[in-house]
Amino acid sequence: MLNQEIEEIIVNLEINARKLATLIYHSTMPDEVKESWISMVPEMSVEQIDRLLNILEAKYLDEKTRDIDVEYKEKIKKLVDELNEKKFQEDEEFIKLLKKLSDLLDL
Repeated sequence: MLNQEIEEIIVNLEINARKLATLIYHSTMPDEVKESWISMVPEMSVEQIDRLLNILEAKYLDEKTRDIDVEYKEKIKKLVDELNEKKFQEDEEFIKLLKKLSDLLDL
């Protein structure tokens, strides 16, 4: 039982080490900053490393999804514009129908 728990801890540490290395490598921060973080990792507590992982992961995801946000905002704006145009046209048709009805009833 104890050996299994130790193996799980080792596996988790290896996964986090690979994740940290990947996130630092792909980060847009300057190389000097990357090197500073790498040199500080051995001195950091597990909680500090977890926080660093979370921060780097959030920054990475933000950078990777930034263009997607812009793309979807443009798509949504286009759809809203199309719906507004369609509503305007329907309102114009409705006004024409009301005018015809008014003319027929001599109002």
